[in-house]
Amino acid sequence: MTRTLFTALTLLTLFACGGESTTEAPAPDAEAPAAEAPAPAPEAPAPPPPAAFEVPELEDGMQVCMGAVDCQVVELGCCNHCGGGALVAVNKTRAEEVKQKYGQKECDSIQCPSTECPTPEAVCSGGCKVKEAE
Repeated sequence: MTRTLFTALTLLTLFACGGESTTEAPAPDAEAPAAEAPAPAPEAPAPPPPAAFEVPELEDGMQVCMGAVDCQVVELGCCNHCGGGALVAVNKTRAEEVKQKYGQKECDSIQCPSTECPTPEAVCSGGCKVKEAE
């Protein structure tokens, strides 16, 4: 009986431990599933388009003229007048003062649209004014 028990245990051990596995191991040459590539980093947001620059009320005397030769057109916005900027016509002796006092500041973060823009003319008609496009 000891011998029969020993043989039974031996056979049981062989079948339980040494038998074929029911789960299959991957073949050595099989490709492992590819890891998903990380999502690309989001692009930096584009700067906002420029808001239309409002033409300020100018001080008295800045638009005084005797003729069109006294007047000069000044762009006040970060962008040209076709891209959201503003135009004013002023006495040419005050043009630089008007730019410094009324011109838009902090233009580094503004991205202006690329637009071709006609060069405006100044006229003297009860003060310097930007000539209307025809």
